[in-house]
Amino acid sequence: MLRWIGGTVFRAAYETVKTANSKAKSAKGSAVLFLRGVTQAILKRDIQGQKIWVGNGGVSGTTTRHHLIALQHLPLREMKINALILLTGINDLSIRLSHDKDYDPNFMDNPEVKKELLYQTFTGTYHLYPEDPFYKKTSIWQMLRKAKQMLSREHIEDEDGRIYITWREHRRRAAEIRDALPDLSSALEEYARNINLIIDLAQEESIRMIFMTQPTMWRAGLPQNLDALLWLGGVGDFQKESGKPYYSVTALAQAMKAYNDTLLRVCRERRIDCLDLASNLEKDTTVFYDDVHFNESGARKVAEVLSRYILERNHF
Repeated sequence: MLRWIGGTVFRAAYETVKTANSKAKSAKGSAVLFLRGVTQAILKRDIQGQKIWVGNGGVSGTTTRHHLIALQHLPLREMKINALILLTGINDLSIRLSHDKDYDPNFMDNPEVKKELLYQTFTGTYHLYPEDPFYKKTSIWQMLRKAKQMLSREHIEDEDGRIYITWREHRRRAAEIRDALPDLSSALEEYARNINLIIDLAQEESIRMIFMTQPTMWRAGLPQNLDALLWLGGVGDFQKESGKPYYSVTALAQAMKAYNDTLLRVCRERRIDCLDLASNLEKDTTVFYDDVHFNESGARKVAEVLSRYILERNHF
């Protein structure tokens, strides 16, 4: 039986069935469930005599730091997972760029940080920034925020997608557009280290890992109508505040390639499956509705590419 923990990690250890069968409340959620469903349907059609179940455990905003925490705490043997499929990179890159000079590649060395990451991994993320008001950094505010999350019956990012209008406007009002990337070397070293640790944990439980490189719509010479759909690549808390610096599309494409190349290198060295998804998808609205998120057409393409990859290698 194939079980796919797609995208990121589990919000709770046994929430995958609920996640897979819940009603989508946003374009992002709809595409994720569509991708899960199409992948499962293709595998069921082409693999005879086996029961196939594809689950999704994606949590918005999580990074390889959170993936590590998840694998350390989930009851993987009891969950009987045959394969873990991980599409990763964009959130690690976004955190590196948004934290700018305050980025700490040794963030995971702090025991207190791991406690917060553990909570974020199974309830959702909130990233603090140096310019955040003092009250957001207090224990009381963090506790109240966590209580609100626990009392909330479901997470609806934005039923109509109106928030994307705001985020795109923030990018249009950028204080500056940076063409030069910061030094990514320490961040890429951390990324490689986290990927290696994820592989180690999966192998301890005899779980097959299949990584996927991160596709994006970013490319040099992106037409204006597609550029207008972008909102990522900001510095600081750019989703909440206007007037922040942003990186150019060309710079973002270069940065994403560096992360994807790092993932491919680690998987090659460790002899781990890695589907170069970024090289298999178009960089336009047949796949994306913004910088990186799939629309239903894109989700279908990903499902087809992923299913073909699995079937050709006779994984199961």
